[in-house]
Amino acid sequence: MDVSKYPDLLRDKRGPVDGYRFFSRPLFYSARILVPGVICLACIVVDATLLGLHWRQVSQLTAYVIYALSVLLIGFWLDFLNYLRRLRALYLEGELGEVEPGSPIDIALGVAAGGITTGLLFSSFMASLMSLYIWFHAN
Repeated sequence: MDVSKYPDLLRDKRGPVDGYRFFSRPLFYSARILVPGVICLACIVVDATLLGLHWRQVSQLTAYVIYALSVLLIGFWLDFLNYLRRLRALYLEGELGEVEPGSPIDIALGVAAGGITTGLLFSSFMASLMSLYIWFHAN
């Protein structure tokens, strides 16, 4: 079945992200990467700043947990970027060939792009929650 004639079916199979187009552009060209990335890194800087300013008002255990979670989030973010870089390298080297809409590689690229962007959104959400926790706990 030619799923390119049925865009809803194609979207159901691979997700809302066209992985082939997603990986053909530079990493930071996409708002799906840039927005969560900036939010996550900004929140981690805010976390460190708030902890530095309100160190005495936050318990020592809480501070260590927040620092550990910040390091983990940075690690997750770097892993996501590494996966993106590796998939993009496959695309640029021509290893993927021509990708027909609805083909297994098209669906796999769409699912991979969706999973990576969802992970970035989750990490930015967690970093935002940590910032809010510190802000409300310290004030």
